[in-house]
Amino acid sequence: TKPLVSVCCVTYNHVGFIRDAIDSFLMQKTDFNYEICLGEDASNDGTREICEEYAEKYPDKMRLFLRSRDDVIKINGTATGRYNFIETLKECKGKYIAICEGDDYWTDPYKLQKQVDFLEANEGYSLCFHRFFIIDEESKSLSPFIRKQSSTIVDFAQMRIPIQPLTTMFRNELKPIIPADYILRMTGANFLFLRLAEIGKFKYMKDPMAVYRIHSGGIWSGKNRLEKE
Repeated sequence: TKPLVSVCCVTYNHVGFIRDAIDSFLMQKTDFNYEICLGEDASNDGTREICEEYAEKYPDKMRLFLRSRDDVIKINGTATGRYNFIETLKECKGKYIAICEGDDYWTDPYKLQKQVDFLEANEGYSLCFHRFFIIDEESKSLSPFIRKQSSTIVDFAQMRIPIQPLTTMFRNELKPIIPADYILRMTGANFLFLRLAEIGKFKYMKDPMAVYRIHSGGIWSGKNRLEKE
């Protein structure tokens, strides 16, 4: 049966975190079918083996895409996870896509259900996102509260607080999701969000339903990861 939601997860060298992420996907309680599209970017720390373990255990729920470092897109000589992210997005079959990287995780078992319920009832919205917890080696805090719960493309352009991908669910209506000539020019997920803002409004949900990790092994090290995405 075609899934209503595709969970898009990309991972690279997340051996200490990836189980938390996958388990948080599997714990979701929904009245619809959803799939997990997991892009593994040729990790060398044991992450790939963990992903293969889960894919073998949950073949009806998970589709695993094993990447090669030969396909990595480099920006100014630095390897990025862009190829893995874009190609995994392309594999998503659901009417909606929810994103979470392999070193973050969800905390609310009804996260997907809540976001689907809203988007199904509100066709004028292309994306919804929510509050989240931020943790590092020493502390745990709650992301800033956003008072404006409905945003237009103008509001998005003026946002001082970035939308974190692990909180989002959006309509899978962009064909292609990322145009080929933008692959080297886009920054993180913001280009994707900008395109979505052109076709609908954004809904902010005040419930914290995920954890964003700050750690030295992140794609963006330490607090820079939170600031640069």
